[in-house]
Amino acid sequence: MKINDEKRIVTQMIRIYCSKREGNKQLCTACEQLLAYAHERLERCKFGDAKPTCRRCPIHCYRPICDFICKPSCAMQVRACSFITP
Repeated sequence: MKINDEKRIVTQMIRIYCSKREGNKQLCTACEQLLAYAHERLERCKFGDAKPTCRRCPIHCYRPICDFICKPSCAMQVRACSFITP
């Protein structure tokens, strides 16, 4: 998956999470920080555009607290992203 595609998907998921789960119209500070962290990690990915999905990646680059936040967010938003994004 291309890094830019991955960034776009992560951005959508965090925005949906912040909007639906937390009721915010704009990203809260915590979600902005999470988004910035996710983009930074994607930019530093040693696999580049050959990066596999996070589930299949041999290197887990997110720190444990982000894993704790991202996994439930990802699981919850997969269906929402498919309905919202054409």
